[in-house]
Amino acid sequence: MSSWNNANTGRVSEWNEGVFKSIRLHEVQEAINLLRMNPLGTTDGKFNYSLMFLNITNLYLEGYSKFSPSERKEVDSYKLVLQEIINDNPPTTKVLKEEIGGTSSTILIDQHKMKLLLHLLEEYERKIKDLNDKHGLTTTNKQSGGLF
Repeated sequence: MSSWNNANTGRVSEWNEGVFKSIRLHEVQEAINLLRMNPLGTTDGKFNYSLMFLNITNLYLEGYSKFSPSERKEVDSYKLVLQEIINDNPPTTKVLKEEIGGTSSTILIDQHKMKLLLHLLEEYERKIKDLNDKHGLTTTNKQSGGLF
């Protein structure tokens, strides 16, 4: 049987997305690491802690298809709590002050909420990285073949 026929049956594939997935995982992790250095900084008008959450969620989505239903449920519980905190009860509050000639703003930070948020972000990231590793997305796994 020729290799052309094998490719048409779907049993043999010449395309391997593993290299591209590795690049995406690397780029997302690099972004997370940079944002972590200043979680209260802003990028494009958004707090870096919010962008960390979005990038950690990208790590999750890269491995999502490999995760079991119970693994997804566990990660989704972190995701929902973090979404609620960031969207509905963030650790930062913008306060506007009327001044002669205009207004100014000050950002108030609730240290307790910020500490909790950073802890949950760390746990969320750690859980996803552990699952990605477990399912061979970050290292070559001799038993399952990993990405390669």
